[in-house]
Amino acid sequence: MLTGRWSVQAAVGPDPHGVADFFATQSAIHGWRLAEWERRSPSAAGAPESVDPTGWNQALAVADSAATTRARLACWYQVLAVHLAARYRRHLAMTSPLADGG
Repeated sequence: MLTGRWSVQAAVGPDPHGVADFFATQSAIHGWRLAEWERRSPSAAGAPESVDPTGWNQALAVADSAATTRARLACWYQVLAVHLAARYRRHLAMTSPLADGG
């Protein structure tokens, strides 16, 4: 949602470096990934939201408080993308090559 909102906001003014397109692409990729995750994951009705022990919500709040497109792009590359990669690596370490390889 964050990168989608940023893409719309970046498209309002001049965007000589295509940052709006970059954020829109990131938003589409994350939306697809979430849809695939939800399709493959078991769910329980009324399950409580998970607690955020890793600081992801704080990282999102800091990134979203950035006032300029340039600052948001820096937050994406230096904070959010790095944080996501670490989360993906932790998840991959918990999977089985036989059952979860695909």
